Amino acid sequence: MIVLPAKSAGRAARGCRVMHGGGVLVNQSARAFRLVTGLSPHTARMYGDFADLTAGPQAHT
Repeated sequence: MIVLPAKSAGRAARGCRVMHGGGVLVNQSARAFRLVTGLSPHTARMYGDFADLTAGPQAHT
């Protein structure tokens, strides 16, 4: 896993598969929420919110 965007962009240009890692972030957050609160998080909503928050500026107009 590479977490440096500049390196990821270079690898993508060379044909390597590059993923943003949002699923890892959402799942870790959901697990932490469950551990802290004892409640089950709504992960589908969390994925949707993450997608909205990381979309380009045109999505927020």
